[in-house]
Amino acid sequence: MLPEAAREAVQHATSAARETCHDMVAKAEETGVRAKEYVRQNPIPVVLGALALGVALGYLAVISRRHEQTLRERYVDDPLISARDAIYAALAPAAQRLHDGYDSAREGAGKAMDKLHRARSADSWSDQIGRIGSNLKFW
Repeated sequence: MLPEAAREAVQHATSAARETCHDMVAKAEETGVRAKEYVRQNPIPVVLGALALGVALGYLAVISRRHEQTLRERYVDDPLISARDAIYAALAPAAQRLHDGYDSAREGAGKAMDKLHRARSADSWSDQIGRIGSNLKFW
């Protein structure tokens, strides 16, 4: 159990926190009302200010990402990358046909192996039947 002095301190702290929270909510609501009223009274400057802020932030974002190319990047790397992309684009249909041909050949080889396996098992059956038949000669 808490002593009486501690209980009073907790109650005092709780009430002070509630008052502070209530004051902050009231000030936030008042600020929101004032901002809405200002926007209603001055719509054009607010829109232009928001537009200017957006343009400035966008410009800063572009400037921070802008990278000036070195001579090597501009005259060696970029042309090589473009040439590589062009070669890949030109070879893509041939690569697809090659891949399709490989798949077809693999499928055909699988079917041939299945037929060969069936033929071998059929040969062994026919050999066995032939041996049984030669042993059963009556004349």
